[in-house]
Amino acid sequence: MTVDNLDKLIDEIFTASRLIRGRVASGLGCQDPRYSHLQLATLRHVREEKNPLMNEVARYLLITPPSATSLVNGLVKAGLLRRTADAADRRSVRLSLTASGRRILTSRFRVVTGQLRQVLSGLGREERSQLIKIMKKITGRYAEINE
Repeated sequence: MTVDNLDKLIDEIFTASRLIRGRVASGLGCQDPRYSHLQLATLRHVREEKNPLMNEVARYLLITPPSATSLVNGLVKAGLLRRTADAADRRSVRLSLTASGRRILTSRFRVVTGQLRQVLSGLGREERSQLIKIMKKITGRYAEINE
């Protein structure tokens, strides 16, 4: 691939990422559009990891622990996350979703995944298979670089 093609591909990746994040953040089709992409990513990570520690959230989001604390403080204040002392180490704090947090996350991602399904359904079966392979290769390369 030529440098020009690489630059075009990079531009397309950034554009797709920006559009997807914009859809998540705008809350299109949702009743409450006021949460950012980073806040929703935090909620999703807490749901997926089942009560992660604050430093695990910071590491996942690639932000500093103080930034993660600030982000989580806002989500706790909004009633979307709950802090609980870790049973093994009382100094550590675990995070969990509240019922409101689950509702916001579910409604947002239902809309976004619906939009992605609509966009991706325009690809043929073979194109989708190729895209899956390419995306796995990209994420695998990033994982190697970040180790």
